[in-house]
Amino acid sequence: RLISCKLGISRKDDRLPNHNMKVLSSGRLKNVKLDLEDNLKKYYNIRGWNWETGRPSEEKLKDLGIIS
Repeated sequence: RLISCKLGISRKDDRLPNHNMKVLSSGRLKNVKLDLEDNLKKYYNIRGWNWETGRPSEEKLKDLGIIS
């Protein structure tokens, strides 16, 4: 993720194609609309990434031994 950030990729780039966000008309998830924003916030939190920037937090970088 840090390399992606250095290449200019940010949180705004974390999205799914529109066809993946359509509400299904059949199956177990029929009529279920996923909240990508909420799920991304949870994922970022689990990964130790900053929600505003998409960058790994300083604490996460220390945990990984990237910085001291």
